[in-house]
Amino acid sequence: MTGKSYSIIFRKEILPDLETDLVKANLAKLFKTDQTTIGKMFERENIVIKRGLSIDHAEKYKEAVKKAGALVYLQEETPNLSQGNSGDQISRNGPEAIEAEMIESWTNLVEFQDFVAAEFDISTYSLAQPGERLTEEEIIDGPSFEFTGMVLAPMGETLIDTPDFVPAQFKTDGLSLEKKD
Repeated sequence: MTGKSYSIIFRKEILPDLETDLVKANLAKLFKTDQTTIGKMFERENIVIKRGLSIDHAEKYKEAVKKAGALVYLQEETPNLSQGNSGDQISRNGPEAIEAEMIESWTNLVEFQDFVAAEFDISTYSLAQPGERLTEEEIIDGPSFEFTGMVLAPMGETLIDTPDFVPAQFKTDGLSLEKKD
């Protein structure tokens, strides 16, 4: 045994002549999850779906995914020399791996950690002292409407008589249909 370990990397690639929806359905069946979770995999450029595998296990994993219609790549994991020779810490070139296992539910496999907290410059804001206001109260005049000359119709009557609807009339005498090849 060489002691080397490998990661399985998915890059949204499927086999030629296969529909994406079919491949997603096959992957959902393979990993025993729903297509929504698989769809999240297709939203990212690269995702490590399994890590720490021997070459034999990595090749078997690769073949199983290929039978489902997708392509994955093997990437050798190298020990991080700055951590000493403990072998516990692994340096990865490429996308960061997420913890996942092929079990009954694969829903925790794709966890997006792209959240970036918003930064706001609040140096120009201040709080008022208790009981004080930061802005002056402004009195706004309400709208004024003129209703003189307007009357209401007596109960049960309409204000505007609507004429009966007359459909449009078209002359089609001079038209003919001609079959074109």
